[in-house]
Amino acid sequence: MTQLDNFKIKTQSMEQKKISLHLVLIASIILALIELLTAGVIINTDVSPLIAIGFARIAEIAAMVFILLRWRNGLKSIGLHKDTIVTGFKRGILWSASFGICALLILGVLLILDYNLLHIFQPPAQKSLIGIFLLLVVGALISPVAEEIFFRGIVYGYLRRRNAILAILGSTTLFCMVHFFTTGLSFIQLIGGLVFAIAYEMEKNLLVPITIHVLGNMAIFILSIMLAL
Repeated sequence: MTQLDNFKIKTQSMEQKKISLHLVLIASIILALIELLTAGVIINTDVSPLIAIGFARIAEIAAMVFILLRWRNGLKSIGLHKDTIVTGFKRGILWSASFGICALLILGVLLILDYNLLHIFQPPAQKSLIGIFLLLVVGALISPVAEEIFFRGIVYGYLRRRNAILAILGSTTLFCMVHFFTTGLSFIQLIGGLVFAIAYEMEKNLLVPITIHVLGNMAIFILSIMLAL
């Protein structure tokens, strides 16, 4: 690693610590309003829930990016910079491959010991090809981007002002709590939240946990679909 790389990492780390409580509150309120509006649309109209959720996540991404761009440090404050895009994707793929290999080894050992954990992969509610396509686009692509910007970029960035352990545990706890009210609590989300936060702490690049999250969700959904066949 060159001195320039070290300088970039240190600079990004310092910028991440400048996320303020004010920014967290503004983002939280806007996201809550979008979620309430989306729930109203799903309940009171015939719009597909996946389509409504997809547009909601896009709106949330746009809102958070707008807030961050208006903030003094811009997207750098959450570890996003044009010079580290390629590096972020590459490191995210490397993390994903390493995590995937470890998960397969653990599942294999447990299967040998007659502990089958494949039942935790619930069959998808979507049966049609269009439904499965929407599930992959919304659940495995759009939603992870929105979640990582908020939970890791903003929430983690604020908690990191204190220390890394608080940021890792705090952002993961909030991540799991939000999912608990929508899909129920799962140790997959707990492990995922910890991996995303640790990767963000180590890499100082939000594209790393975004890539891990996207590829992880994609793998889970595809495996669930295959097991349901």
